[in-house]
Amino acid sequence: MQKIIILMLIILCYPSMAKTEVHDIRQLAFEKYLHDFGVMERGGKKTVKFKFTNEGAKPVKILATHAGCGCTVVDAPIKAFEHGDVGFISVEFDAADHVGKVLKTIMVVTDENSISDRILTVKADVKSSFWAAPPIVDLGGVVKGSKPIKSFSLKGPFKSNEPKLDFDHRILEVVKDNKKPMTYQVSLRAEAPIGSIRTVVWIDDEDPATPRLKLPVVGAILGVVKASAEDIDFGSVVPKSSKSVSLYLKSKVKFTFGEPKLNIFINGEKDEDIEKYIDIELGTLRSVHSEFRLPVKIKFTNLLIEAGGAVHGQVSVPVQDGKEVVSVNVFGVFLESNMRLN
Repeated sequence: MQKIIILMLIILCYPSMAKTEVHDIRQLAFEKYLHDFGVMERGGKKTVKFKFTNEGAKPVKILATHAGCGCTVVDAPIKAFEHGDVGFISVEFDAADHVGKVLKTIMVVTDENSISDRILTVKADVKSSFWAAPPIVDLGGVVKGSKPIKSFSLKGPFKSNEPKLDFDHRILEVVKDNKKPMTYQVSLRAEAPIGSIRTVVWIDDEDPATPRLKLPVVGAILGVVKASAEDIDFGSVVPKSSKSVSLYLKSKVKFTFGEPKLNIFINGEKDEDIEKYIDIELGTLRSVHSEFRLPVKIKFTNLLIEAGGAVHGQVSVPVQDGKEVVSVNVFGVFLESNMRLN
């Protein structure tokens, strides 16, 4: 009896424990989050409609959708759905540029409280009358001026004796390997710029019924000269003080260098007088442990008395007579006069 009385007192004092509150819940319930298109022919298109219902008591609004690939086209109603309303999000998958097993995701962003964005997924097994092996040419990290070669082979029957290849001639060289049938060699042109490589070799069988095949080529062209650090975070600098960070440029070969340049933003706005705040000092090129090193000292001075600011940007040094540029990202904060470090 005593236990029953205690339980009744708890329920009277905390009525929320006796009754679940649901009016603050907003929830779009999808019938499914994954759809399998099954086997598709390359060049084909298929569409699915993801059905959902607002099972919450309050309206839910779809704010946006995001597909990570241009091969998926999303049609979603950007509006609010009342309790009990039913809606559909249509997803079309275009298999023109894919071969093999493919999985693509679509993010659905809503105004629901404490509920993460929904992820819808479509997948397919795409077949093709011809394909490339490997399906992606990865050149890896390539030092500018060197010329590593990667190969790919074309598989399957071709209606033309020699497929037509189309690619960016400013970056790539693609030649046929005369020792192996339907095999091609990929290399970089000497004038290809430093940086990441994201390009494509298009393979066309010249058959109107078959779309051309997309063969991605990825990698990175590395300069002869590198920085010992890609990012410099100098933290917080209080007014009328300074902080220095040191790094060095390095290379296996002796290199020339020019005057450093600054591209710095404070609170999102470019500061043309940034030299007042950041000073760069280049040391003497020396040979250390079988490589050449150039010391670089970056000094941050906070002259901002009344207003602080978030600082971000790049420090760049031209090398090899201006043929290359080595850049370092810089981040930090100039504190206001009334702020203190914790």
